[in-house]
Amino acid sequence: MDDWVITLPKKIEWADYEKELEAVKSGRNCLNYRLPFTPKIELGARCFLCWRGKVRGWMRVTGIDNRLAGFKCQTTGKMWPPGTYIQRSGEFYKVEGPAMKGFQGIRRIKGMGGLTPRTECTRIGEARFDGKKPIGHVTLGGNVVTYHKRSEGI
Repeated sequence: MDDWVITLPKKIEWADYEKELEAVKSGRNCLNYRLPFTPKIELGARCFLCWRGKVRGWMRVTGIDNRLAGFKCQTTGKMWPPGTYIQRSGEFYKVEGPAMKGFQGIRRIKGMGGLTPRTECTRIGEARFDGKKPIGHVTLGGNVVTYHKRSEGI
C-alpha cells in the first residue's frame, strides 16, 4: 500500500490545526483535504502532512468523497467548493520529519509498503516494530520515502 503526502498552507497556524486534529481524534468526525484529481488511494493508507517546509506527522485515510454541492466546515465555518476530498480521521502520529518543499495537491510516496500493518513509523528516520526495538530506517528524498532493513547495512 502506497503512502501519500499533502501540504498544509503556510497561512494556517499550527495551534489552530491542532484544534482540528483534536476534533477528529475520536474518529467520529473527519478532516477533509480538497484534491485536484481523484487518486487511487486505499482506505487505511498513511497520509503524511507537510507544513512550512517539514513533514510533521501522518493520519490514516478514512475516505474519499466527491462532494457535488460543496460543504461547510463544522470546525471553521468556511464554505468549501464542490470537488473530491480525501478524508482523514483518528490519531495523528507526530514525526520528526525531514525538510520538504511545500506543493499543491497530493503526492504518492513509495517504499513504505514494506512495513507490515503492525509496524508504525514513530518518526521518519527510524521504523519500529510494535513500539519496541528499531528494525529499520526510513529516508525521504524528494518525493520518495524508502524503507531500509537493518540487514542492508543501515
